[in-house]
Amino acid sequence: AALRQIGGLYDSITEDMATGFEMHRARNPRTGRKWRSVYTPDVLAVGEGPAAWTDFFTQQLRWSRGTYETLLKQFWKAPFTLPLGRFFNYTMMVIFYP
Repeated sequence: AALRQIGGLYDSITEDMATGFEMHRARNPRTGRKWRSVYTPDVLAVGEGPAAWTDFFTQQLRWSRGTYETLLKQFWKAPFTLPLGRFFNYTMMVIFYP
């Protein structure tokens, strides 16, 4: 329901972060409360890691670019639409990402 409400996956290199950000900004129309997410230790998908150091650094560069893209396109809306705790969480994620 939350994913449908925000229009599906956000178009970004780091779609997981960008989509989660949009979901946390939206309100559940049934309850009027902000959507929440939970951590599950269950492995839902498995991927392969980079085969070489150059591939690893290329991937890190791509993820870094996606994080900064999210920062520029979406993060400025956060102080106006996120609860303080979630805003702090996203701020720390952006500050400490290499």
